[in-house]
Amino acid sequence: MKNDIIKKNASDLDAELNWLAEIIETRIRLKNGQKNRYRDISRIKPPSLKRSNSMYARFVRDNDLGVEERFLLILSMVPYLRPPLLDALTIPELTQPEKTIAADVATRHSDSGPADPGLAQHGPTDPGVTASYPTDPGLAAPTLHSGFIPTGETAMFIYAGDDLEKRLALLKVLDSTHPLSRMGVLRLGDVPSGEPMLRGALLLSDAVLQRCTTGESAKAVNLTGIPSTLLSTNLDWNDLVLADQVLSQLQQVEMYLRNRKILSDKWRGEKHLRPGLNVLFHGPPGTGKTLAAALLSKKTGVDVYRIDLSAVVSAYIGETEKNLSRIFERAANRDIVLFFDEADALFGKHSSFHDARDLPARHAASSLAQFMEHHEGLVILAVDSKNKLGDAFLEKFQLSVHFPLPGPDQRLRLWKEGFGKSETLHRDVDLKKIAAEYELSGAAIMNVIRFASLHALRRKSSKVAFVDILEGMLHHKSN
Repeated sequence: MKNDIIKKNASDLDAELNWLAEIIETRIRLKNGQKNRYRDISRIKPPSLKRSNSMYARFVRDNDLGVEERFLLILSMVPYLRPPLLDALTIPELTQPEKTIAADVATRHSDSGPADPGLAQHGPTDPGVTASYPTDPGLAAPTLHSGFIPTGETAMFIYAGDDLEKRLALLKVLDSTHPLSRMGVLRLGDVPSGEPMLRGALLLSDAVLQRCTTGESAKAVNLTGIPSTLLSTNLDWNDLVLADQVLSQLQQVEMYLRNRKILSDKWRGEKHLRPGLNVLFHGPPGTGKTLAAALLSKKTGVDVYRIDLSAVVSAYIGETEKNLSRIFERAANRDIVLFFDEADALFGKHSSFHDARDLPARHAASSLAQFMEHHEGLVILAVDSKNKLGDAFLEKFQLSVHFPLPGPDQRLRLWKEGFGKSETLHRDVDLKKIAAEYELSGAAIMNVIRFASLHALRRKSSKVAFVDILEGMLHHKSN
């Protein structure tokens, strides 16, 4: 099955790359005044994908990509799929001065790379240099890449040439407001201050690259230096002891995850419907918030990533916003859920949220609210108490799920399921009485059971006595 997916993707991508190669060859011939089959780039039609069921074809159709979008998409894939394709831009004969410049460029490409490895390198823009010169169309030379990485200027040169109308059409696709940019599929890399944005390298989402080549989704998501954990669990819904109302709300989240693609199509046609879903999990520690998120992942097959917010919030306000921007940018257009656990840190540590010492946290909360509002996916925020959030922030959530401490009946069930067979308990243990008298969270009960069982083993007993459970409760309280 996997080989069949790769075969279909390869067939369509090969046709798409051939289409791009014909465009590049035509642009060079037109620029150099050579005899050519086409008088205009727009006459070169892209391959038909109507009857193809490859992952690449489906991505093109699902996102209703036009010619400009497809051109940019396949151009951004060239360094991964067919690097020599851009070498065609260096083949035409050069004048002697151009050869000297080209040799210098080749040297810089082969040694340790540019002074700033994060910036694209470009050659001179002397009008006397022909369009066949490699850096004239804006080819970037990254530090660890032996070939060229296309930039915005590369795309402009190949597709638009001197045609202003085509250039503007391409600019519209490269704009940050375009769906491909908002979904994190395609963007221009950073450039030094004062440089035109088109100097930035054409960057493609890892997730889209994987989907359109191997057909797989990216499991390991690098959130650009922000600690994150892929949640998983061996437990099942039966192990999550919650009130019926809470389970019903979690089923709504599950239904969203199962039907998110259908809803996404509807959102595109209904302007009053906002993309994505923001859900608030609130309740005391140990009441099942993280387990619920892990079980949603297990049941729907959608990866849930737990974000360490303590690593996101910085004393430097601009850095916090950058961290959040990176997280949402990396998550855009990926079939994943962002789970911000223990998010109370965002809403201040002091009695008043207006305390000046909480300015970084307040700014982080404001930035998070903005990113959540425009994110086209599921975001879950977990807090111990929602009292500090404020009405304005609470309005960002379409669903609020309260995880209360379990009642006596639920605690009894947790005690029984935790100990398993009654043969493991001494006759002095009355679980019903313990459940009624001791208000503990589900996680606390499991910790007490674990400690009590180990305490009994230390006594060289095969049965857990009431004293073992009391020791477990004291241990839990002291921690």
